[in-house]
Amino acid sequence: MTSLITPERELRAYLRQDLSCFVEKAFDTLEPSTTYEHNWHIDHLCWHLSRVAAGDCTRLLINVPPRSMKSITASIAFPAWLLGHEPSKRIMCVSFSDDFARKLSVDTRTLLQTEWYQRTFPRMRLASKRPRNTELTTTEHGYRFAAGNGGSVLGRGADLIIVDDPIKRIVRHQRPWHRIGFDR
Repeated sequence: MTSLITPERELRAYLRQDLSCFVEKAFDTLEPSTTYEHNWHIDHLCWHLSRVAAGDCTRLLINVPPRSMKSITASIAFPAWLLGHEPSKRIMCVSFSDDFARKLSVDTRTLLQTEWYQRTFPRMRLASKRPRNTELTTTEHGYRFAAGNGGSVLGRGADLIIVDDPIKRIVRHQRPWHRIGFDR
């Protein structure tokens, strides 16, 4: 008698159920020449994001140092994973600039179009073969919409709003004491 559980089916089950496992696979897809170095904080981020997905947490602030995989985890992998489970979900991702918002959206589209993703989440399909860079629409009328800080999001609804580095532009161009009134 042969087992119905193959290593490939087992991996797909882990990718569907465990966001941390999904993040690692997403990183390997998006950064193939960089070695993935797992750390406890990624599991912790994924645990909190899983609580958001389950509706147990409605507001989450992630504050980690740069290069801690926050954007890959929260702005790329999480929306892709969530759309895999609920293709009708409406997700808005706002970033500090239009260029960064577009890059995160393109990276999400790259994941959604991989063979491993499509085999893991067969119900999730993009509505168009050539989706726009800022909006990825599913066949079930869900979407991941991307906008830069100051971009137009008026008139759009969302089940989930992700804001990635909203004040980076301010920090980069001003010294903090100028914002709070200390001039020297």
